[in-house]
Amino acid sequence: MNVGLVAHDGKKNLMQNLCIAYQDILKNINYMLQVRLDR
Repeated sequence: MNVGLVAHDGKKNLMQNLCIAYQDILKNINYMLQVRLDR
C-alpha cells in the first residue's frame, strides 16, 4: 500500500503524534514524501 501524509504547518505536531501512536500499523506501508526547501 502507498500512502501520502500531508499536514499544514500548524498541524505538523499533530501528524507526528498520529504517526507515533500508529507506528506499528504504519511501519509496513510505503510513503510518498515531499520536502519543501524554499523556507
